[in-house]
Amino acid sequence: MSDQRISVVIPTYNCGHILAQTLKTVLAQTHEDREIIVVDDGSTDGTGEVVASYVKRDARIRLVRQENQKLPSALTHGFRHARGEYLTWISCDNRLKPDFLPPLASREAVIYAIELATAANGGFSTTDQIGTGAFILSEASRGQRVRLTANKEYWQG
Repeated sequence: MSDQRISVVIPTYNCGHILAQTLKTVLAQTHEDREIIVVDDGSTDGTGEVVASYVKRDARIRLVRQENQKLPSALTHGFRHARGEYLTWISCDNRLKPDFLPPLASREAVIYAIELATAANGGFSTTDQIGTGAFILSEASRGQRVRLTANKEYWQG
């Protein structure tokens, strides 16, 4: 498997107290070619400052700010800024095992995403649960492939 860029979007709202641990686990991934897009959804607790300190230390992290518009808007905003071939997201309080990202760029993930992109009418469309808890989201209008997973074997804790 080649290391193709994966964009990890982390929508946040007042997560300053826990976000550093999440960022550390995303930075510790075995899949090297990744970017992290943190969307600050109008936080009032210093979340932006926590992310800004990481942005200064690691060029793979970007901070996107918006007024509080809730999760769907924060995800859409983050995906619009993504440059990766594969897109995923995690909550601001998740802790990932180091091997969470590689399966997202697997052949099986590509097949699912292509099938969805072909069937989608444009914009975001989601499927039902596939297999062991994986969810796919396709943004056909941009032609990007996306795999979102809730497969517990890749989560810590």
